[in-house]
Amino acid sequence: MSAQWLWLLLDADGEARAWQGGQGLPPAGGYHLRLDRLLQVPLYSIIVLDCRAKAPDPSIWPLLAAQLAPGGLLLICGRRSRGMAARLKLKEPLLRPAGWHIIEPGQDSNWYMRPATASMLSLALSLNPPYSTRAWLARFQQRFIPPAHHVYCLPVWREEPES
Repeated sequence: MSAQWLWLLLDADGEARAWQGGQGLPPAGGYHLRLDRLLQVPLYSIIVLDCRAKAPDPSIWPLLAAQLAPGGLLLICGRRSRGMAARLKLKEPLLRPAGWHIIEPGQDSNWYMRPATASMLSLALSLNPPYSTRAWLARFQQRFIPPAHHVYCLPVWREEPES
């Protein structure tokens, strides 16, 4: 598999900014990109679609699937949508979405990704207990309203095409 990666940031106007890099290469980008021009670049092993500002247009799925190497990972980060995984499977049969996850900062300055389920939230809270009333109230609020620094993410793998 290639060691190329691509980070796409969709802004509120539907414009995309892109950063890319690869093994042994420094990250480059920040340039504006038309999404239909993705077909002119190599296959990527990881693509991050940051669509927190605006939901992606469904026409983007075939373009991203074409640019994702077989066995590659697409991370769709943004607002959680219940039907996105099913719609994605119907639109692009080679993409295999998993369940929604949350990417969140840890106490050690690293970011962690965990499944966005009630049982995983309960486990995460029990492994990292609150030690004050303020911390306890903040944790209780997290059950209903995720903090702004948490990012919902849908991991999607690209299946090998059958020959």
